[in-house]
Amino acid sequence: MIKEVHSALYGGMHFFLFGKIAYLCNFPMTIMKNKYYLILAALLASQSITTFAQSNYLLPLRIAPSLSGNFGEIRSGHIHTGIDFKTQGRTGFPIRAMADGYISKIFVSYGSGYMLHITYNNGYTAIYRHNEAFAPKIARYTRKYQYEHEVDLCEITVPEGVLPVVRGEVLGNSGNEGYSMGPHLHLDLYETATGDFVDPLPHLAQVISDNRAPLAESFLIVPQAGSGVINGSGYIGHPSSTDNVIECWGKIGIAIDPVDYMDGASNKLGVKHIRLTVDQREVYRSDLDRLSREENNRMHNWLIRGHLKSYTEPGLFLRFIKTDERNGILTISEERDYQVAYTLADEAGNEREYSFILRGKEMPIPQPNYQGMRCLKWNQVNDLSMPGMQLILPRGVLACDEYVDPRAEAGEYNASMRYMLSSKSVVLGKSCELRISLPALKSLSAKQYYIARQDGEKRTYAGNAIREGFCIAQIGSLDTYSLEMDTIAPLIKPSGTKARWQSQGVLDFIISDSQTPVVSYKGKIDGKFELFHLRRRTGHTTCNLKECQIPRGKTHTLEITATDACGNTRIYKDTFTW
Repeated sequence: MIKEVHSALYGGMHFFLFGKIAYLCNFPMTIMKNKYYLILAALLASQSITTFAQSNYLLPLRIAPSLSGNFGEIRSGHIHTGIDFKTQGRTGFPIRAMADGYISKIFVSYGSGYMLHITYNNGYTAIYRHNEAFAPKIARYTRKYQYEHEVDLCEITVPEGVLPVVRGEVLGNSGNEGYSMGPHLHLDLYETATGDFVDPLPHLAQVISDNRAPLAESFLIVPQAGSGVINGSGYIGHPSSTDNVIECWGKIGIAIDPVDYMDGASNKLGVKHIRLTVDQREVYRSDLDRLSREENNRMHNWLIRGHLKSYTEPGLFLRFIKTDERNGILTISEERDYQVAYTLADEAGNEREYSFILRGKEMPIPQPNYQGMRCLKWNQVNDLSMPGMQLILPRGVLACDEYVDPRAEAGEYNASMRYMLSSKSVVLGKSCELRISLPALKSLSAKQYYIARQDGEKRTYAGNAIREGFCIAQIGSLDTYSLEMDTIAPLIKPSGTKARWQSQGVLDFIISDSQTPVVSYKGKIDGKFELFHLRRRTGHTTCNLKECQIPRGKTHTLEITATDACGNTRIYKDTFTW
């Protein structure tokens, strides 16, 4: 039976304490239990107040703040490193500089739309993502670069002093570009010196209302393979309010699916602080207030079946996680009840507690059958090479020992053997180089081969660097891979009629490829480069004729060139009147 305790906190100033760490919140001090904690909290708080006052950031939008995503939220394939501001279901809100500084990078990107890095004078750099437009001075600088290099998508490093900004200056308009599920502004904040992402929320001068405590949607009890058992089985168990007490023996891990909500919003958010105790002894704590890019690449190993592990694997190093000497793994070695308690807290200091019992009962521990499988050691170099394929996993790319069954078999439509590195997908802590031998070349160019990851009948492009007689891809997981061929150029298809082009002043095309990505596209009008912009949300590549330096009332020639990753190129030619 799970017991739940919710602390609802309202009003003035509150410092919420996990062990010896204090967090600044806008709530009364209602859960401090003794004078020692009060004094410690006050001492730590004075430092926190100074830090926040120094930041004194403006909100980047002049609308009532409401979040659809927060720092530390678990997303598909990564941890969310910023906060998402809702924009009332609309685009086009002015986005502002939060402090004095300068534009340090400009991106026109497929995944984040119009994106800016703003380096502030206080040691932090902000990233604004998914915007639909830049302010005029930034737009002019960007467009000049695009025409000089004849590109649409670009990354521009801007020297300090070239594009200075002041607090409150408008930098562009919010949007819904790139990998976006709806109109919003994504704000990242990272330390300029270290590159570590930090939670922007405590650094904002304005208060975002939050009186709702985090929740646990479910828990997992995870017997460790070959050394733990629950209810007579090696399978994972789900305790709930209606389950009987789970009986365990041996080494056991616990995982949780936590969520948080803010006032007036239904979006699920991440939980910043998680604490696990067993028999009132802390075994695990996560305080997610900063994150490096390398740590984010390893987040897969923190997850199990959609839950966050409250223990760590031997090769998983995340600074925001602290465990006991057993890495958070419980040893159930006595026939008695073990009292398990979780405490969840958010940035505002709202907290909720859950407790349940694990009952120790001695029982046989089932042993996994690894016959015919190979053990990849997490703390060693592992060579998975086979005839015609090379793959070496450096030490440290695995979080724990993994048992795999690598094999190669002939594929009906593949240009090589199908290399099944593991029957279950194993995510790597960083990308590794997979090399597959190129066949004896006849009519095809080496560049027209690529490595694909296979999932049933689906093939996904993984890479196609050509070097030393191999096709090479950087892979992030142990799955099934093969060598494929792409000899078909991208499709360039007009969208709409020429009459619509003329009336709207916009040339509109869809450029696509069924096998490998389109890596470059370029448009020319009357033989001169003009900017065609690809928007991921619509899949359309358009040219705004009002921004082109071409005479009106005449017939113009049009040429569009598109090339895919395998070097296949298609050229579309036509005329239009404008």
